[in-house]
Amino acid sequence: MPRLVLLPAQRSHTGGVAELDVEASDVRSAVAALLQRFPALPAAEVEGCHVAIDGELVMDPFLEPLRPQSRVVFVQRIGAG
Repeated sequence: MPRLVLLPAQRSHTGGVAELDVEASDVRSAVAALLQRFPALPAAEVEGCHVAIDGELVMDPFLEPLRPQSRVVFVQRIGAG
């Protein structure tokens, strides 16, 4: 199963869970599984992040396929001013 790695800010809504495995074939279904498991986690906390899959930042991640051994890391967006 793909493994999701959460940001510290997201962990405050997951009871401190930093990583979890989910049944998902793509990032969209992985995010849906995450939000179903942790309903207190605001969708914007996840959907507003960059996503790295197996160490590579993906520009349009939500339809990106996942393998059973994929590692999905949510990366905080950094704004420039």
